[in-house]
Amino acid sequence: MNLNLFVLIFVLFFCQNSLAQSNFHLDNYYQSPVDKLVTIKAITVLPFTDNTKGIYAKSFNEFVTEQVENNPKWRHEKIELIGRTPFLSDLEKDPNILLGYSKNVSSDAFIVGRVNKTENSIAMTLALFLAKDGLLFAKEESLNIQETNFSDLRAPMKSLLDKLFQQIPYDGMILSRKDNLVTLNLSKSDGILNGQDLTVAAIIKIKRHPKFNFLINSEKTILGKLRVKKVDDSLTFAEIVVEKEKGSIQKNAKIVGSHLASFSNKITSTKAMQNYIPGAKPANEHSMSGSTVGERWKPVPPPTFGKVGISGGIGLMKKDSGSAFSEDNIIPSITLDGEVWINNQWSAHALIHQGITSIGDPDNQANLSLNQSAYELLGGFNFRLGGVYGTKFELLAGYSRFTSSVENANPSKFSTLRYSGIKVGGDVITPITGNDILVGASLFLFLKPKLKERPGPSGSSSDNSVTQFRVYGLKKWQENFYFKGILKYDNFSTSFAREITASSLGERTVSVNLGIDYYF
Repeated sequence: MNLNLFVLIFVLFFCQNSLAQSNFHLDNYYQSPVDKLVTIKAITVLPFTDNTKGIYAKSFNEFVTEQVENNPKWRHEKIELIGRTPFLSDLEKDPNILLGYSKNVSSDAFIVGRVNKTENSIAMTLALFLAKDGLLFAKEESLNIQETNFSDLRAPMKSLLDKLFQQIPYDGMILSRKDNLVTLNLSKSDGILNGQDLTVAAIIKIKRHPKFNFLINSEKTILGKLRVKKVDDSLTFAEIVVEKEKGSIQKNAKIVGSHLASFSNKITSTKAMQNYIPGAKPANEHSMSGSTVGERWKPVPPPTFGKVGISGGIGLMKKDSGSAFSEDNIIPSITLDGEVWINNQWSAHALIHQGITSIGDPDNQANLSLNQSAYELLGGFNFRLGGVYGTKFELLAGYSRFTSSVENANPSKFSTLRYSGIKVGGDVITPITGNDILVGASLFLFLKPKLKERPGPSGSSSDNSVTQFRVYGLKKWQENFYFKGILKYDNFSTSFAREITASSLGERTVSVNLGIDYYF
């Protein structure tokens, strides 16, 4: 046990130091299904409705369409509707209407409006629906507008549209990346300044109203920081200052928090903004009464070397020798495992497992002490469809040894078994929600495993078989730490061509383990 533990620690330490000197690269673009759902590049403005036979609806629709066409953030997609124009209330009740429109137009969102005129005022409503699910995403209303002339309505309509767009949980997106330079769909009209620092994030979770579906809030994970190099009327060019992982900032990554907050000592000139360094102390800091200077933002270092884990659990074990057997034995166990990433494709894995229980002796009704132990060292080849926490399929092979040691046998039909050999198999893991929840499964077999028995063989010309199956889930606790739950099935079996004391041997264990993994 002590020797094998030393070997595990040495392997992990050696590989970590080797990796620290290498350039580890991953395809680490984080875009969760939620992030893709709320990505808006193209918008379709549907015909509006009113209670004045289209007098206000037509003008209102033309104004909103013009605003979308003139906004460099989005591409306007036209649509020709056949039949009755649907009311806003119809679309809120039945998402299939918009899902049907989505088949005929390459749009990510639809804007729908409604105008109601009373004797002395006008009520206007704007709604934004997502094309991918057909559901309401944002809604704004202005219920008591006193102006009734269209020329006087342009300002409140513009304000209403701006408020609708502000409910989108990001300010802009990255259009392209080359080396450390990126292009953004933000412009001067968004208030972007040369030298300004921008935060890049991915949307990992959204909360919508349980009945009406509009957005309540969202959760994001920070991918890095940009510094603006140039701003024009339609685009912004920036340089990556810091990145959570190499390559994590890519096309469609979101820009958040681009609007500068106002303070008493705010920077007002472009020149001052160009010389601004986040976290740097100003020369007159001692005279800034009541203010504090924040530290420069630093991301939590991303995992680049591998992971280590520990888990413990309870299982049910059955052991048999010919016609003699002992079943429903409760066996607690503990497992230590680790892996290191040699590069984007190759990895090394090590494991130590220990379990202990007592079983009934079929010969004399006494209890026997049984200890399980397993040690393995495997190499893996990875097929990645994402970053560290993305979908991954891994082929593994290496040496493994399992021992089931029976003590206090005096004598007994049950003997100590040791299976060893080349272990091969595969493991697949995929995220469910961003990188918060992941699920996976693995299957392993031994190639022509060898069996050693103590105190003596139960037969000759043995045919040995080893099968191991795992289903597991990971839940993010904090950055780089994950809780894990594992359902395990292990089956070790042997049949003999010539019997001495038994024609077959076997040991099967089903267990549930809980633990924690740390990615480093």
